[in-house]
Amino acid sequence: MKKQSMHPGQILKTTFIDPQKISTKTLAHQLDISTQKLSKIIKGQQSIT
Repeated sequence: MKKQSMHPGQILKTTFIDPQKISTKTLAHQLDISTQKLSKIIKGQQSIT
């Protein structure tokens, strides 16, 4: 059976945002990216290279 891959944004959400109860703004600041860019990554609208 083939495993379905997760988008990096979903991994960020399930690993950091939800369990640690931190805001998108806080995580964006920690990653040194804009809140808008992180929001797009989480929604699967922005790729990571």
